[in-house]
Amino acid sequence: MMSRNTQLKALQEFLFETIKANYYLSFDDLNPEQVTKQIAQQLEENRFEWLDNTVYVPNLLTISVPGSTPDKIEELEVIFNSVVFMKYLYEYMTELNYKLFDFVKIEVDSIAQPHQHISLKFFWPSPEEIREDFTVLLNKQEGKILQVFAPKSEIPLLARLTALNGEPYRVDYIITKQVTYLGRLRNVTDRETSHMIRRNDFIFARHLDPLSINSSVSRLHAKIVYEDGRFAIYDTGSSNGTSIIRKGETIDLLRAEISGQYLEDNDLLILGSAHLKFNLISSEEATTLVSMPPEKLDFDDIDNNQIKLPKGADDTFSISKQEMLKHLNSLDKKT
Repeated sequence: MMSRNTQLKALQEFLFETIKANYYLSFDDLNPEQVTKQIAQQLEENRFEWLDNTVYVPNLLTISVPGSTPDKIEELEVIFNSVVFMKYLYEYMTELNYKLFDFVKIEVDSIAQPHQHISLKFFWPSPEEIREDFTVLLNKQEGKILQVFAPKSEIPLLARLTALNGEPYRVDYIITKQVTYLGRLRNVTDRETSHMIRRNDFIFARHLDPLSINSSVSRLHAKIVYEDGRFAIYDTGSSNGTSIIRKGETIDLLRAEISGQYLEDNDLLILGSAHLKFNLISSEEATTLVSMPPEKLDFDDIDNNQIKLPKGADDTFSISKQEMLKHLNSLDKKT
């Protein structure tokens, strides 16, 4: 395996060649050397110990871009979510024996403050925040993780989306929000005003091939809404349409959110030529995945034999709730 310095150097070279060949970006927008230095510095500053001194780092990365255009934001999102960038980042973390609670998630934000170059920040969300990520309680002085909280759900019923083709950012996605947006790319901005229209949750990567499955998915393709105790899907103005295949029958949706269609377990969703499986999640499984409203998950009430966290991008980055329980119980005994 490459050394950590070699990995950062390879990442730097990838960024250099990518920016050099990019029509919208210049080295004034993104300095490859500064980016790799910030990655190393941010991971070092946000490393905390947990479970027998195992070192964890945040899986959330925010990239702040000063006064940028929608075209530049899109190009940066594509670069930082590319297979190559993620490969070098994960290998660098692995070489340092850093672990993660979940996949790395990257947000690219345009900011008003004047900076010469973009800035990167890895961060831990606090337990007070309602979000679909693991949160932690930190002792910053001692560099310790005191407690880990499961992702929180906004709704009392969960569902799973599974991509059957195409190249999404994540193949499996757990629906935990009132409204879940589906489309190509994470950030959807107005080209004229540069205002953010929405952020997609189930995201298909951008492809240059106009005939690819991913290219058939619109930026503003569809949304799934939890309403009246059920999930419904709406087409939000897609170019290539949205439909449901249920027990051999095809149900085509009207476009532009005119009317939705309630979903049933095991439905096949068609977005352009992309295929997704929709499945409801049982209440028993839901308690092993997220903290259900209104109470947060109580680990002592869960059967140890059925406790399991979703895997991360690699087995290196996964952790079982058995390990979590062991650590939390040891903390209780100390106190």
